[in-house]
Amino acid sequence: MERTRIRELTRRGGVAAAVAISLSLFGACRGAEPSFGALLAKIDADPAAATRSAYLNAAALASGTEERLRLLKRASALDPVIYADSAREIMAAGPVSEPVAMAVLDAYLGAGCFEEALALFDGPLDPADKAAALAETLVLATRTGYSPPRQSVDRLVLCSDATMDGRFMESAAVDSMLEGDRPRARALLDDATKFSVRNGRRIPYRLLWDAVAVEALCDRVPDPSDPLEISVGADAEYLRGNIASACAAYADLIGRFPSWSWKPYAALARSGVPVADESPSEWPHALKADSYAALSNPTRITARLFSDMAERFPDSTGAALERARWLASIGQRERAASEAATVSGEAAAIAGVRYGPLARAVPDALRLAAEYPASPRAIDEALAALAKSGAWERFSEIAARSAASGIETERSWFWRIVAYSLSGDAIAAAKAIRDYGIESAGYPGAYDLGILELAASRPAKSAAAFVLAAGLAASPEERADAYVMAGDALRATDSREDARSAYEAALSAFPASRVARSRLERLTIDD
Repeated sequence: MERTRIRELTRRGGVAAAVAISLSLFGACRGAEPSFGALLAKIDADPAAATRSAYLNAAALASGTEERLRLLKRASALDPVIYADSAREIMAAGPVSEPVAMAVLDAYLGAGCFEEALALFDGPLDPADKAAALAETLVLATRTGYSPPRQSVDRLVLCSDATMDGRFMESAAVDSMLEGDRPRARALLDDATKFSVRNGRRIPYRLLWDAVAVEALCDRVPDPSDPLEISVGADAEYLRGNIASACAAYADLIGRFPSWSWKPYAALARSGVPVADESPSEWPHALKADSYAALSNPTRITARLFSDMAERFPDSTGAALERARWLASIGQRERAASEAATVSGEAAAIAGVRYGPLARAVPDALRLAAEYPASPRAIDEALAALAKSGAWERFSEIAARSAASGIETERSWFWRIVAYSLSGDAIAAAKAIRDYGIESAGYPGAYDLGILELAASRPAKSAAAFVLAAGLAASPEERADAYVMAGDALRATDSREDARSAYEAALSAFPASRVARSRLERLTIDD
């Protein structure tokens, strides 16, 4: 056998080795995952032919801000769904930078994925720095019919500051009112008014009224074609204490829209109604009935207003009851009861008890409570009538029954205090006032609290309540009376110097107070 040459064997062995190496490399390449660069090159080679899976695979492989932005830029030119899916895949891969998060936000907004878009502001996007983007997201979501979750008041304020749009402030004010924070709502609406002036937009007056933004309503010029806005503005002037401006607005409303509502007539009449009817003068120089001085008499003006109101609104229950209230206020209870009897229903029954004969107050109140046992207004009126009549046993029965039924009336806190006092539980009565809020209860509540604390042998707390009542007093006499009671309570604690200061404060508030002077003299004699 012929032997093969060594050189030839060497040459053939090299070829075989090269072939083996090539085959092994080829197999390795076939089993390896494609790189981000390779996928992106494939997408760029034929963007129209690139599939959704190609973008998702590239998104999963993208690392760093640059690669993710390069992919999202290409995906943004395609279908919004692929764009959003690619963004979603990037978010699932791990934390992203702010530029990538902004691109993801753009993808979500384009596909209408507002819930995921808003979630970005709880993660990689800071609302304080990207308030304009948050505002855009909220606006787009609302315009497309999606109801976004309630944003915090702070976020809405940021949106308003970033866009100079007061509507975000208005939304924040509404949220504040829903949370029971009306002062904050008023402050927000004041700021919203400034933005609205720049943008030529008016804040809805009903929103201002709900927030008790009286100052803003008074500074506002109402739409002359909207009677309700004129009425709201007049009410705001009245609440502000501008009685003359309120009366002028009511008169203007009646002149423009005489048949709109009976309420402007009643409001104008109430603003100038006297506490009692003026008897006609009988002296020789009495005014003629048709003279200007006689016709401008407050009682005559009020009577004419109520007459016009009854003529224009003959079928209005509210108008009839308002006229009954006026008649009762000038001492004509019989006419008031007759006026209330012309209407029917719960309101008429309440008016019947309120203006009916005093001799029938107790049976009428019991009948009212029996006919409307689930009505807070009816129960409240029945309890008031029974309390005024001194029918304490009946009062306790109705009060206990309504409390067991869970009925909360406008003055439930007060009726609970009366019920506790009748049962001799002064401590519980005092607690009821504190739970309601002494400031909300006003001078009578604080004064009553002082009496109850004194009855419960807690003179220190009694003195504090009387001092608070003095601060809530509406007249010098009330303030002096409260300080005298505070001094008496302080004497019970052996705080003679503090008691002296309280009596001196009473004399300072009302120098004619004989009680305060006598208490001070007695304290001096005891010393």
